[in-house]
Amino acid sequence: MKDSKMRKARSLKRAAGILALVMVLPLASCNRKSTKKSSDRKYASGKEIQETDPFFNAEINELKIPVRSNAKVVDTYVKSCDYRGKVALATYEIFYETDFTEASALFDDKGNVIRRLTAGAGETVLNVISDDDGNILMLLLKGDGSYVINLLDEKGETVKSLDLGKEISQSAMDRPAAVKLSILPDGRYAVYDDNALLIYDKAGKKALEIADPGRKLGATVFTVDGKTYVTSSVYDMENGDDVQIKEVNLTTGSLGKGQQIKVPQALGKVKETAGGLYVSAASGCYMIDIHTGELMLVFDWNDTDVGRQYLVNTTIVPKNDNEFYACCSSYNNNTGESKTYLVHLTRAEKNPHAGKKILVIGGSFFAFQTSLVEFISSYNSDPSNRCRAVFADYYDETVTSENEADITRKVYLEILSGDAPDILVNFGSFSSFQTDNVMVDMNKYLDGKDGIDRSKYYDNIFRAMEKNGGLYHVPIRFDLSGLQVNTDLISNRNGWTFDEFDAAASSMPEKVSFMESMKYSDFLKVLLTTSMNEFVDYEKRKVDFQNDTMKKYLEMTSKYGVKEIPKDEGQSYDYESDGTYYGGKDLTELKFSKSLLAVRTSGIMNIDDFFSKKESMSIPTAFLGFPSSDSSGMTVECLTSIGIVQTSDYKDLAWDLIRSYMEYALGNSSADMGISTNREVFDKEAAEAFRKREESYKEFDEKREELIKTYGEGGVTIEPLYSKRITQADVDEFRAIVENVSRSSAIDEAVFNVIAEEAAGYFAGDRTEEDVLKNIENRTKLIVSET
Repeated sequence: MKDSKMRKARSLKRAAGILALVMVLPLASCNRKSTKKSSDRKYASGKEIQETDPFFNAEINELKIPVRSNAKVVDTYVKSCDYRGKVALATYEIFYETDFTEASALFDDKGNVIRRLTAGAGETVLNVISDDDGNILMLLLKGDGSYVINLLDEKGETVKSLDLGKEISQSAMDRPAAVKLSILPDGRYAVYDDNALLIYDKAGKKALEIADPGRKLGATVFTVDGKTYVTSSVYDMENGDDVQIKEVNLTTGSLGKGQQIKVPQALGKVKETAGGLYVSAASGCYMIDIHTGELMLVFDWNDTDVGRQYLVNTTIVPKNDNEFYACCSSYNNNTGESKTYLVHLTRAEKNPHAGKKILVIGGSFFAFQTSLVEFISSYNSDPSNRCRAVFADYYDETVTSENEADITRKVYLEILSGDAPDILVNFGSFSSFQTDNVMVDMNKYLDGKDGIDRSKYYDNIFRAMEKNGGLYHVPIRFDLSGLQVNTDLISNRNGWTFDEFDAAASSMPEKVSFMESMKYSDFLKVLLTTSMNEFVDYEKRKVDFQNDTMKKYLEMTSKYGVKEIPKDEGQSYDYESDGTYYGGKDLTELKFSKSLLAVRTSGIMNIDDFFSKKESMSIPTAFLGFPSSDSSGMTVECLTSIGIVQTSDYKDLAWDLIRSYMEYALGNSSADMGISTNREVFDKEAAEAFRKREESYKEFDEKREELIKTYGEGGVTIEPLYSKRITQADVDEFRAIVENVSRSSAIDEAVFNVIAEEAAGYFAGDRTEEDVLKNIENRTKLIVSET
């Protein structure tokens, strides 16, 4: 169907835009400060804000995309936006019910459209940029294969055109979206042509070509201390991007020796500008010192009350030290809706929060925790609150060689040393953060004088999150992981023990596979995520893996895990000649739907996802957990959790903030991912999912009747968006699944990496069970004792 293709294209383009997270910053006079350990930062727990501390007021205006008045708009998506104060230049896509269009336009600083920028007959707009004087440059591909640059004024009127001829390569013509235009420091033009930079003089004549064989150049040249440079990179599947800075001679095109730089993995791609190298982060904008590789902070989002829900994808341009222009985006995780905003930041004479204490919230990727960041923005803006909350994103300073285990270990050690935030967000899935010496048991606050009414929540989810006798992270939003079973083949409805799991496996009919194939390490990890605390005692710094439970885990994994996924399962893609892929089929789902597979792994992201998984199957199904000693149901995977750090000196203030957030999230969580622990929110979202489906069927019925009148019964081939209608019984079934949950996942990546490495020999048949468990215990004991 055309609509489904449009939806898929839209989601892919949006995902690419969100993951880019690149901040563009040209040369400006900015105060720069090196990133240091948290104790050295200006924002530290308990510090009192001074009137002289920087603060920026913000004017925020939504970018108003011009749409056709006579067509139904499904969605809009802004691909790029450059805002420099006078005007904003944006390239966007509009998805209508029957088609979509891509265009560029100029907007004023209030977000109102000034003029659409269009190409002539037979021409294609490839790239549109603006310079510091507000002039617009538009690169066009003409029908005869030649290229032209149109120079426009700030009203969009053409001032002059430069004919570049047909020098740009054929590969660039095949992939026109990859062709980029930029202005060099000396006023000449650079066109990024696949992997090379073509330099044109001010008259449009080609001057030279810059290339680095085997590597990919950046899209422009930048200047630092009077010398010109380019970035040169190559992607490695194992280590990611290898980025080097190379001096370039703009007369000969020759490149100097490369100097490698380490780019923190959470900061996105390096962006070259006329003034140097810049990269974005959740905390602000950093400049990379090309001589030392050090990150220099030039703008901190903690210096404003702008909600981080606007900071999914951000570009920022400084006018000077006291004024900044930013183009930001927000994204609704459930609806897929994105919006773009123009943000004008101006330095306040005095910090309005002077006198308040600082509470530090540690975590990562806060922009996607929509209700939380909206709440913090509102909380900080309220003068009656006793503190001001600031964010510390732990992924900002993580280099590409570090993995999740390294990051959590750093945070863990910071807490033990007292150099830590007051509140941690989304650390509920890490085993080492489930003890009294690291986190506060939140039960005493939930049930205290200023606590909550547990009957308003799915209290079993709170209990499922308890580890080592305490609730160290309050779950706000979660999803479920486990198994979806064919109930014609499996009699269990809620959960199963190891023996029941084995019995079901041995009762399969001929030619029916029991369970979806999982690699050994994946199966073993699933078993350990709900029970890691049974093997590791972080407070006493002891481990015990030489026991019957771990032996059972190894034996179960050896029996049901596989070395390689068979060809009739997994994903199958359609590949292009250049190695890219699209479409594809879920072979495991096809096998399951044909009753050739009894059990498959399946998560439930939210109630809408539950309905979709039920209606997509032509067979009766139920959702169970993985086998366990107590026959528990599915497993809680916490998407949003929040807890108080044990070393905080402001625990009561932190609880005041958390309780207020839990109340706020009741009516403001529609953009958050997952299932709410609040029963009222759960019911609201179930009703909304029901309403969407009923509206879809109503629209389908109306459209079908209209088409039958026009083409007759035999000429109608459309299908409804949803294949089945849902009922209250479906809602009740989902609620029962949630209420049956009694376990949550938590893992220590450093410990598990050792387990997986040692266990591989056992699964290969090269080592005994006793030898493997002994090695696991010795190696993990060393890890835990060092923490």
